[in-house]
Amino acid sequence: MVNESVFTNVYKSCTREASMKLWEYLDTKAELAYMAYAEAAGANTIDEHEPEYICNLGDQYEKFYAWLSANRDLCQEKAVEVRPWHTGETRIGSGMPKTVGLDKTNTWQYDWGVLGDSNAQLKELIGGPTAFEKMGFLYDYSLCRLLVQMPGSVVPWHSDTMQGWRDMFADLDPHLVMATEFSQGMTDQEAREQSRCSAGLITRRIVAITDWHWGHFIEMKRTFITDWKSGDVWDSPPAVWHLTGNAGVKLRISMTITGVLNAT
Repeated sequence: MVNESVFTNVYKSCTREASMKLWEYLDTKAELAYMAYAEAAGANTIDEHEPEYICNLGDQYEKFYAWLSANRDLCQEKAVEVRPWHTGETRIGSGMPKTVGLDKTNTWQYDWGVLGDSNAQLKELIGGPTAFEKMGFLYDYSLCRLLVQMPGSVVPWHSDTMQGWRDMFADLDPHLVMATEFSQGMTDQEAREQSRCSAGLITRRIVAITDWHWGHFIEMKRTFITDWKSGDVWDSPPAVWHLTGNAGVKLRISMTITGVLNAT
């Protein structure tokens, strides 16, 4: 016969306090606000987005693994949440994940590219001007962000505002198509053509640093990307809703590069 009191005590010792419990989610219909926000800005469960494959830059894992281990002082450890400097669309969007229980417990990531000279180092580490030419970018107008997701970490459903790049290159007078504009019948190609600055068209690329492994995924609209190799590069254009996650056992390391396309 099972001793129920012992079983209950053992069960309690195995539980943890979740940031949002199921009962709160059910009672408040927590998903509704997030869904309404995303759907008003063009997100749905129907549209697909076949990401443009750009190139492969060769295996990047060993050198980046060594670099991030040696540059812990240049790393920002952070979750997806509202920050004091967020305004407008960025502030609203950054607050949505918390409404469904996505917070520091499950969106934590390690981020290089802002502190010190990390952006300059990353630009050289990925291959310098030669790599940027291969990816179609102007080298001088690029911002690299190296991102590490540990097992159990996700970057929730969102569309990019590229605020960091726009702040860094404000003198180029950038205009980025936001998801709220995209929802008004704009196509992917129109959003790309209208996201520009004085130096040319603005876009973002995703670079895989680690090979794909169990539980690693990228979703753009309703299209999933898996099975990548280190060095693979895809376009991640403005206003396309997407998310990433690591439900596996190995680190998922990637780089986003935001910049100006080389017109030649």
